[in-house]
Amino acid sequence: MNHFDSDAALDALLASADEAVLAAVGEGLDLEAGLQGVYDEVDLQVVYDGDGLQVVYDVADVQDDSDLMVWEEERTDISGADLRGADLHGARLTSYRLVGTNLAHADLSWAYLGGADLTQAVLAHANVYSAGLTGANLTGASLVKANLAKARLAHTNLRRADLRGANLYAADLRGASLIGANLLGSNLAEAYLVGVRWSLETDWPPEFYQLIRVWSEEVEFGVFQVRADYARDRVELPELQPV
Repeated sequence: MNHFDSDAALDALLASADEAVLAAVGEGLDLEAGLQGVYDEVDLQVVYDGDGLQVVYDVADVQDDSDLMVWEEERTDISGADLRGADLHGARLTSYRLVGTNLAHADLSWAYLGGADLTQAVLAHANVYSAGLTGANLTGASLVKANLAKARLAHTNLRRADLRGANLYAADLRGASLIGANLLGSNLAEAYLVGVRWSLETDWPPEFYQLIRVWSEEVEFGVFQVRADYARDRVELPELQPV
């Protein structure tokens, strides 16, 4: 296995390899010829397991576009994997399937997970700081005490997600679904909430419920949406007074 001076160098090689595969398939060329000079340096795609070790997918057997599709599906589906404590800082997992994957205590800061399927995934205590999750499916996911500060969660499906104690400081939740989600004890200071949908089953922090109710309108029975014209684009929680 080759070693690389930096993540950027590895990313550049992987990008070149992917481009060569797509070009070869798209033009009906022989894959082996199309990849010559690229996979001489790298012939793997990389994810990480719970011990931070590299898990590689050998593409040596890819011969045609049907093989390529199978390979692509296999390499992007890590549903049910045990990735507790994994170092996935800055990982590119766009549109990956991570259904039921255990990512508790994992480092996903600055990771790219746009469009990923994280249904019922476990991200309790995970560091998801400034990660890109736009359009991801987090239905029923556990995000208890996860750090989601400044995470990009626009149009994310968080239905019935468990966000108790989560840090959502300055998170971009515009257009997200929080129907039936549990946000008790979460930090929503400075969060972007325009267009957020929520329901009577959504559990907000007690001190926050009156604000969100004022900012929202009922769009269907029992379902509310934060108006685009509400006073501030970000949440500024009232200062708590000593009792």
